Amino acid sequence: MGFFKKIFQKGETTGAEATPETAPERIKSDAIATVNLKEEVKADAITTINLRKETLNKVCLTKTELQNLTAKVVVVLDYSGSMDQLYRDGVVQETLNRLLPLALRFDDDGEMELYLFSNHCKQLAPLNINNFSNYIADEKILHKYSMGGTNYSPAINKVVNSQKGDIPTFVIFITDGDCFDTDKDKTTKAIRTASSKPLFWQFVGIGNSSFNFLEKLDDMDGRIVDNADFLKISNLTKLNDEELYKALLGEFPDWLKAAKSKNIIK
Repeated sequence: MGFFKKIFQKGETTGAEATPETAPERIKSDAIATVNLKEEVKADAITTINLRKETLNKVCLTKTELQNLTAKVVVVLDYSGSMDQLYRDGVVQETLNRLLPLALRFDDDGEMELYLFSNHCKQLAPLNINNFSNYIADEKILHKYSMGGTNYSPAINKVVNSQKGDIPTFVIFITDGDCFDTDKDKTTKAIRTASSKPLFWQFVGIGNSSFNFLEKLDDMDGRIVDNADFLKISNLTKLNDEELYKALLGEFPDWLKAAKSKNIIK
């Protein structure tokens, strides 16, 4: 008589008391189910991305400068303490999902460069069609990096220094508040210096904070071309895809024309 039969006097066992012979099979079955679920989630996410690409293509048809355009796409993400819940709730992940079609539409490599900033700035692994669907969790962003304050200039300078050549670069800079007062002069100088570079800065203020500094930055003088725009969106999730792409790309075509006239881009 087997061990379990001696105890129960029957050949019956509960799920928690599976025999050594059945436990590996159950573990294998659970693992396969998990993999299948992840593949289904990824497949659904790619379907959504393709629909968003179609929406973006329609938006681009209305702007001559955006048709047949090759450009780099860069996203700079605020990682200050006030952003914590937006990362944990999946809002940042969904934002990346909605921005990826821009890179798939404009970038030769189909990749979106990513930067994370607080007091300082770090460049992350690029986002693409193979890794986007669970990027924040898979890259362990919340475990690897500590949140800090809000300084724009380190991020601006790092992006400027990392770009090579004269390919137009569309930078989406997302923040939930103005930078520290001690960083404002440095940021102003950095944007003025960057006006001779093939970079357009689309600042996006999210949440309910006031953005007095970014509003002034949008209209400041002393630049070769107007290389920055500010857009306030209290809640990105409430804009549909067409509204979002139209808002983000609103001033980019004007910069493309101005940059060409100054031989900043070809």
